[in-house]
Amino acid sequence: VRVEQSLVFQPSIVLSYNLRSVLEFYYQTLTPFLYPTSGLAVTLKLLVKKAQDTFEKLANVQAKSLLESPAPYTADLSPPQSMQSMLDQMSQLIRVHEDSLVAAQSKDLSFLPVLDILIGAMEKAAVESAKSLDGANEAVYSLNILCALESSLKSSEDSIKKVAQKISQKIKDKVGVLIKSQSNEFLNRSGLSPALKALSKWNEVGEGKRFSEMKGLDEMSLRKSLSEFYAHLVGISSLLTAETDSLSDPWIRVTVREGVGLIISEAYASLDRAVRSDKGYGKAAGTSILKHSPEQIKTLLDI
Repeated sequence: VRVEQSLVFQPSIVLSYNLRSVLEFYYQTLTPFLYPTSGLAVTLKLLVKKAQDTFEKLANVQAKSLLESPAPYTADLSPPQSMQSMLDQMSQLIRVHEDSLVAAQSKDLSFLPVLDILIGAMEKAAVESAKSLDGANEAVYSLNILCALESSLKSSEDSIKKVAQKISQKIKDKVGVLIKSQSNEFLNRSGLSPALKALSKWNEVGEGKRFSEMKGLDEMSLRKSLSEFYAHLVGISSLLTAETDSLSDPWIRVTVREGVGLIISEAYASLDRAVRSDKGYGKAAGTSILKHSPEQIKTLLDI
């Protein structure tokens, strides 16, 4: 009776799952010594089901609440309080799951589908919450939420690790997108983008035209792009836009910066090779146009 009262009058998603784990442990431990139709066996089985039903119901209610009223994004692009509360609950549930003495396969069957419901709601709510943000802010906000989600899923259980790995892959994908967008932003701001676009077009037409005949690669345009690029590179304090300062994970900030630096250095190196080539301006003339070697650019980029 007291167990039923706890589930009815003091409903808590963590309490309900904790009770379910304890009750199923007793059920699995005692039933080999009881008749299946005995009062204790039947009562334990019914209580396990009631606790599981309460656990699932509370999870669905919380997921629905989060989706129906997505929290607005925060000024510092960290997870909103409603999401953080759910993340804290996930961590508590995982601790209960780890401590459970129920067989792994059995407890996974009762827990993982519910965990998927909570994670799915979190991800959908994050998308809705970020709709009014622009590119860089949206990417940073989404990454901060995914990182917080990944952190809440830390566990020694193999089944939970597999769930966390899916989130880790989503983080890697998001980081890749952010690196690409930050690289494009830098190249546009630095003035090198027009020359790189012209080089890409020159490569597409099969290098049939001479550099001097291709708009954007003529000597005057090329010198202008390179001059702006060199000046920008010397005058900046960061390769990244200010929005990335709000990234909560230091590893991601370092990864994005290194990724952007590599893309910029590789883009410059490809332009350097083309300009110095025989189909470009040749080594001598190319050297007068290009003031820095690819290695010097790497040094300036600090990579």
